[in-house]
Amino acid sequence: MSIAANSHMKIHVAILAVAGLWLVSDIGFAVHTTPEMQLASGALFLAYLSAIVASVVVLARGWRRSGWRAATPLVLCVAVWFAARAATGLAGDLVFARDLPMLEKIVTRPDVQGLAPGSDLTLTLTDSEKTVVWWAAAERTANGTLVVELLNGRGFPLKHSGYLYTSTAQVPLDSRMILHWPYRGSMKFNWSSISD
Repeated sequence: MSIAANSHMKIHVAILAVAGLWLVSDIGFAVHTTPEMQLASGALFLAYLSAIVASVVVLARGWRRSGWRAATPLVLCVAVWFAARAATGLAGDLVFARDLPMLEKIVTRPDVQGLAPGSDLTLTLTDSEKTVVWWAAAERTANGTLVVELLNGRGFPLKHSGYLYTSTAQVPLDSRMILHWPYRGSMKFNWSSISD
């Protein structure tokens, strides 16, 4: 292998290593939504963007000599993007499935179920409940729908995430809890993921 071919191989490996590290950190942030994980994933995302730029440069410089093989780093960087989207979604689903029994236990607490229409309550969590969520609140809307907000993730500087439970299949529009969650996704009947 020539010196030029060896240096090109090293560049390809470095690009793929950076893309792979970002993939792992992004999955890690999906599983453990903490400020530290968000900072690590964010820093590695910037490195990943640099790897994409480097792969475009490799493609432009190596096209005449290597043809389509010069596109390999760029193709793999794009594939890592789609793999990250699928893997983080799957990781989030697995975390939800793992935590669902405790989430349901919180929702069925007597103090939550006993809320009168038009009232709300910030929950005091037990140590075992704190292993799944760090903050929770409940609200019973005027029409009697129970809405429970359970936060399990936080990032830096202002990233929060968790779950929203509603006693009906739809989130009531008169709930104060939905106002500060711009991103909601359906998880399971009565459950939505929330984040800001």
